[in-house]
Amino acid sequence: MGKDKTVAFIDIGSNSIHLLVIKFFPGTTGMPIFHDKEMVRLGQSLYKDGRIDRATIEKCRLVTRSFVHIAKNLGAEEIISFATCAAREAPNRSELLKAIRGDDHQINVISGEEEARLINLGVTGGKGVDKRTIFIDIGGGSTEVSISQGREILYLDSLRMGSVRYAYSFPFEQSGPISESEYGSYQREVLLHSYRSAKAVKDIGFERAVGSSGTMMALADMCAARRGDNNNLYFTLAELRSLMEDLRKTDAEAKMSFPGLSPNRIDIITPGGAIAEELMAIFGIERIEISDLGLKEGMYVDYLMEHGMGDIDEKESSVLALAKRCGYDKVHTDCVTENAMAIFDGLREAGVHNMDERWRDRLRYASILHDIGELFGFSKHRIYSYMLIKSTGLPGLAIEDIDSIALMARFHYKKMPLPTNGMFSIFSKDDLRSMMMSTVILRYADVMDRSRTCPVKSLSFTDDGINVEMKICSKEDIDMVMWRLNEMKDEFRNAFGRNIMLNLCLHRG
Repeated sequence: MGKDKTVAFIDIGSNSIHLLVIKFFPGTTGMPIFHDKEMVRLGQSLYKDGRIDRATIEKCRLVTRSFVHIAKNLGAEEIISFATCAAREAPNRSELLKAIRGDDHQINVISGEEEARLINLGVTGGKGVDKRTIFIDIGGGSTEVSISQGREILYLDSLRMGSVRYAYSFPFEQSGPISESEYGSYQREVLLHSYRSAKAVKDIGFERAVGSSGTMMALADMCAARRGDNNNLYFTLAELRSLMEDLRKTDAEAKMSFPGLSPNRIDIITPGGAIAEELMAIFGIERIEISDLGLKEGMYVDYLMEHGMGDIDEKESSVLALAKRCGYDKVHTDCVTENAMAIFDGLREAGVHNMDERWRDRLRYASILHDIGELFGFSKHRIYSYMLIKSTGLPGLAIEDIDSIALMARFHYKKMPLPTNGMFSIFSKDDLRSMMMSTVILRYADVMDRSRTCPVKSLSFTDDGINVEMKICSKEDIDMVMWRLNEMKDEFRNAFGRNIMLNLCLHRG
């Protein structure tokens, strides 16, 4: 894109309505600047009474119009809205669409297969997966299944099962305990409607399983709480079976005592869990990983692909988008990044360290983002930089990457922390050493542009196993820089196990 642009994506589901607003900057794949959701339960009256009632349509209208208003206030030039299962199936769909459409806001009702495709794009980021992977998204009205390998989607299906559908279409009350026979009714219904996918999954095969949606995340939260490790990124079939055996026997009040379960899911968690349990058993899934991404992210990725941005490096794009959003000083940032890369590469070529490209990328991204906290003023900007990096998410980057980048930014200025600092407890012994070395490199690179004039023209290094000589060629006098770098010699020694000797040469003109 040649100029800044804001686009909003609205996902009108059978349980909730989601809003995602993306700010696109030139040369980037954009950055989420706002997201929200409201549980409307569009499918509740549909699956209970056979049509969406007027009160629910009105609530849907209010939420959708509110989200459109928010998006426009955030500068959205384009609003893309998709409606899914409840809108597909409702006999009074035209009444619903008439209520929520506006002159400047159109709603597209998508097929189940298209929903499955978009969810797959959202969870994978459109970048594909190394291992053949099955994706399961349990929604309010339907469950989408897909299988991918690389960027190729090998299978798509939309199953007629969902947490809200089962909660309100079966002839027993969700507020009380569910008997073994009633729970079995859910499982038999899953078996009935998954026969086609069961055969396809068996024929195609998979090495890895990933679940998404609010139901899957709630089940992961509950399994993690019972396990006691707070790791809600996966659960096993054995854990789920144990959880569901206890959960189905409780009434609504007792369910509130289950750690990890939010009150607004109490009436739909048992049918949702039954779907997850039975599908895992049918497909032969012993362990499933959990993603918090889904349809709205898939709409975003699909938009990128349609506009020729699907092959942009998502990691660097995310970093640059955050930097631009925070109004970063591009000249200074480019200078610090160039210095940091020269130090990293020079020391590696001299044999002083053997950090891999993963750490080089982390250092580069930290160099780009180290000063973004100046958005709130210079005082404590390093702390604000850390908070912004940690809280933004940075699509494409793993949690370990974000932690490393944020901590480098946090400590690029003022006192260098000791390795025993509690903030470093997340690192292994080897990664901690790489973290300390990378942080020292960023500190040196930043000091070299203390004047904000990019004085350093080149850097070179020699190493004899005890001392490292760093030759700094500058276009101007940098006495203050050299004084500060000399003060930082202990930091270098502690991180790299070498003394550093500084040698300045001037190249004026």
